Amino acid sequence: MNKLLRSFGYATAGIAACIRRERNFRIHLTAVCCVIWLSRFYAFTRGEKALLAIACGMVLAGELFNTAVESTVDLVTEECRPLAKAAKDAAAGGVLAAAVCAAGVGFCLFGQRGPLLECLHFFQAQPDRVVWLALAAVGAISFIFTDWDRLLKKNREAPHS
Repeated sequence: MNKLLRSFGYATAGIAACIRRERNFRIHLTAVCCVIWLSRFYAFTRGEKALLAIACGMVLAGELFNTAVESTVDLVTEECRPLAKAAKDAAAGGVLAAAVCAAGVGFCLFGQRGPLLECLHFFQAQPDRVVWLALAAVGAISFIFTDWDRLLKKNREAPHS
């Protein structure tokens, strides 16, 4: 049982490291949060919800695998070698393929006009919600573009009083 719990800890540490170090992972994670929020305006079936979850998970998993491949290649060589480039490019291509597939799923599921109008009415009904939306957008942009790894290292190195 301890081994199993440790393996979950390692997996969580890997995800946390990706959040800290990989801007593209933060972009995808933010997009997933937006998809989840927007889906509240849609009466998706269980199957559609499952498809949406699979598409989102596929992109996040692809980004994690891409990071693993890039880190492994960097560990093996810092030289610009054709096989290293091919491995990194293929991993990035896997993420792109997953993202394009997820966008297609999103287009099919979110393309209905009625729920989009309901979302618009949600903000029109109480204009202060637009302020919250703007704050969420600023928070998302800050989350995406902050160099979390550098910021957290700086905080760890600062003397505590």
